[in-house]
Amino acid sequence: MNIVIVGAGAVGGYFGGKMVRAGVPVTFFVREKRYRQIEENGLRVKSVHGDFTVRPKLITKAEDAERPDFIVAAVKAYQLEGAFPALDVWVSQGAKVVSLLNGIEPVDRLLERYGGSAVLGGLNYIESTLDREGQIVQTSPMQEIVFGALSAENKPAASQLMQTLEPCDFKVTLSDDIKRDMWEKYLFLTVLSGMTSAARKPLGDILADREAALFMEDMLAELTRLARAEGITFQEDINTKIRGRFAAVPKTMTSSMYRDLAGGLPLELENLQGYAVRLGEKHRINVPCLRAVYALLHPYANGEASGPSSLA
Repeated sequence: MNIVIVGAGAVGGYFGGKMVRAGVPVTFFVREKRYRQIEENGLRVKSVHGDFTVRPKLITKAEDAERPDFIVAAVKAYQLEGAFPALDVWVSQGAKVVSLLNGIEPVDRLLERYGGSAVLGGLNYIESTLDREGQIVQTSPMQEIVFGALSAENKPAASQLMQTLEPCDFKVTLSDDIKRDMWEKYLFLTVLSGMTSAARKPLGDILADREAALFMEDMLAELTRLARAEGITFQEDINTKIRGRFAAVPKTMTSSMYRDLAGGLPLELENLQGYAVRLGEKHRINVPCLRAVYALLHPYANGEASGPSSLA
């Protein structure tokens, strides 16, 4: 089996690096700058689970990949458009695309472009970032990939991928309802990213402030109403489950959006909070908390030369 990972950043680089260590045949599809960085220094990971460096196979052109079986898309949602030309080549050769992109909308776009027979849903739980030297820094115990078939015809392919990834040194789960699980992650991430970025504070500080915590509860309730309007049925009280997940993670936890905001980088705002605002309009559901967070962060959506002074 051949796996191509699109992106060697904080998510793709971390999980892909661990795949390489486990002997999984992985090729990274990267931009020229990242190619030179890894060629010179290796793919370096500093992690609470142990530091390591690997020297993986790298390509910058789609035609240089050996005919892949699976493509793991692990870039920012706003970078998906730029990856389509390469994905077009590989899907035409029979590859399945596994999305690890944040949110719901990217998978919808993949399904529209390639159809249900070529796309598997997926998500990840990890707190990681790239430092200035291109090293991946992973800072909390979470290291999990969840994926699954979006159609019955892809269940054999999903099972095959599960067997391939089982030896890897991270948690991997084959979901029997990946759409529901993606929505659960979407609720968690949209609240976490929106609150930490808008407040410019880590999760623990937000939970400790009564007004901020109440706003966070209201934001979660708005998202739950949107999920139900989209036909998502959760197995248990999802608000209680998400609250439990927030309580279990380190109080120092922020979000990739918070770190992108601090670094003056583009934000996944349209893919997360913006998508929720648009769903509210679609279903005529009032989402004042989501709209407020979206408005506060919108001036930073495209990034800026230097992050807000309060985060410097």
